[in-house]
Formats: sequence, structure tokens, C-alpha cells
Amino acid sequence: MAESRDSIDRTQTTVTISLDGDSVEVEKGTTILTAATSAGIPIPTLCHYGALDPAGACRICVVELKDSRGGRLVPACHYAIEEPIDVETRSARVLASRRMTIELLMARCPDAEVLRDLATEYGLGTSRFAPDNDDCILCGLCVRMCRDLMKVDALSTVGRGWGRHVAPPYDKRSPVCMSCGACAFICPTNRIKISDIYAD
Repeated sequence: MAESRDSIDRTQTTVTISLDGDSVEVEKGTTILTAATSAGIPIPTLCHYGALDPAGACRICVVELKDSRGGRLVPACHYAIEEPIDVETRSARVLASRRMTIELLMARCPDAEVLRDLATEYGLGTSRFAPDNDDCILCGLCVRMCRDLMKVDALSTVGRGWGRHVAPPYDKRSPVCMSCGACAFICPTNRIKISDIYAD
């Protein structure tokens, strides 16, 4: 008796996707970012680190996905491939979204070298938005590193909306949050510095 299509799909461990027009076979559960990287297709990201679960927080890694649900933008670092899909990593829609995100982040952190480099790559000058002169893009890497990998939980995201920021509990530094420096290692804008962590 022939197996149904559903039962066959469940037993398959790989799936073939279209990635910028090329057919690529990947393991089910692989993220689009991992598949693209393996295929030599660069996708920018500021919130991804291989040892941490993906969060899709920075929104720079968006790609255009065309599947049974239609066309939409999804974060490449967070979207796990389970079925055949058509992915465009540099469509007009993707590039427009990345440029807007970079502009917004540049307004928040105008002095961040990583953002200036991305702006150059995507043909942007200065941001059209008023600068905020902050130095944190709220990517969440330091919080996730502290909580999920180091198991210290000495940092968290505090507040909502415009006042949202990263801080230790009760905004008070303690010996617990001045011990390893993993947050400084992972910060993409170099906001957190080892010298600040160990300062009296």
C-alpha cells in the first residue's frame, strides 16, 4: 500500500529550497541564515551568535519568503526550514527593509562603527531621523549571553517602548554582573567595555 504524501514528508530529513533562484538541499530545521551562509550567500545580522538560540531581534537579516502563505519578510536567523520554500535574500523589498532598519538604528546609535559600515554597504549617508545619541541597539545579545549561556541572569531588558534599556536588576551593579565580561565580548556596538565592568 502506497504511503500518503504526509507520511512521506514526515520521514524525509532534507528539503530542497530555492535560494536566490538556485536549488539547495538542506536538513529540515536548518535556519535560512545557516542555509544561506553554507551556500556562500552573506546575510547581515547584528543579533545572531551561533552558541545562542536565534531571536530575530535586529531585523537586519530579513529575507523575502514565498511559500504556501504567500510573500512576506521573515528574519533569516529565526526561520527554520521545514518545507520547500522560495527565498530571496536581496530582493527590492528586502533591501528597502534593511535600509530602513539601518537608518533607524543609526539614529539611535550614530557613532556605532558596525552601523556606519552597514550604511556604506547599503548606500546610505546619514540617517533621516533625529539622532538619539544612544550606544545600544537593543539587540539582546548581552542579555541572552548572560542568561542562556553563562547562566548568570545578571542583565535584563527593562521598560517598554522608547524608554526600554538593558540593565542589571534594579539598575544596581553587583559583583555578579562584573565577573566574566561575556557581555562585552558579544556586544556588536562595543557599548559594553571590560574596563567599565571592572571599574570600581
